Amino acid sequence: MRLPFLARSLRAVRCLLVCVLFLTGSSRPARAADSPPANATELARQRFREATEAYREGRYAAAASLFEAADRLLPHATTRYNAATAWEQAGEDPRAATGYEAALALDSFDPNRRKSARERLTGLRQRLGRIHIQEPLGAVVTVDHVQREPVPLTFYLRPGSYQIAAEYRGAEATTNVQISAGDERELTLDLPISSTPVEPVDSSPVVLPPTPPPRPVDDWASQKTWGWVSMGVSGWARSAPSPRTGRAPSLG
Repeated sequence: MRLPFLARSLRAVRCLLVCVLFLTGSSRPARAADSPPANATELARQRFREATEAYREGRYAAAASLFEAADRLLPHATTRYNAATAWEQAGEDPRAATGYEAALALDSFDPNRRKSARERLTGLRQRLGRIHIQEPLGAVVTVDHVQREPVPLTFYLRPGSYQIAAEYRGAEATTNVQISAGDERELTLDLPISSTPVEPVDSSPVVLPPTPPPRPVDDWASQKTWGWVSMGVSGWARSAPSPRTGRAPSLG
């Protein structure tokens, strides 16, 4: 006989818990909708752990990709070295050589691993070609394992013929290259250094503005003066003695 009452009590308790949880959750400060799920350091550590596990399981290509993902989040020489080692174990010599050289470019590399990376890179370079592209800065390059990497960059390729695609400020071009084992190539891309149009220089002579006309002279004062002068001359002429009579003419 107590079962219906017990069921009703359990339902009441469940409703009470739901209300408490709702109020508790609503009292927390809201997070920004566009906030990142975690910081870069934690994500890099997670990718590093996943890469280590994949390497131990013999999934070397997956391990290398995960190590590279960790390095993009938090660049470190050891992470690059691990990625290069995994690529070498996977049989991807060009990727491995590229990774070793990228690791050697960082000052944070410890001496022991630096020595090992140099030795491994020396062995790989004997059967690969090394490509270095310096300009134009800001261009992106795609060829083989290199996918939209920015210039300047250095990478390795197996011997063979390649078409290196490049993009720069809206312009696209393809450069054909033949690679042999042991090559050292400083490659120049078939791209304009500057795609910004240059304004033509106007060679026509410079035309100066016309000289403004002289300001008009106020003739009122001069007319008044000349009028007075003319009146004075005529008056003087009338008051002057006649050469014949010797007397001044009469004004009346």
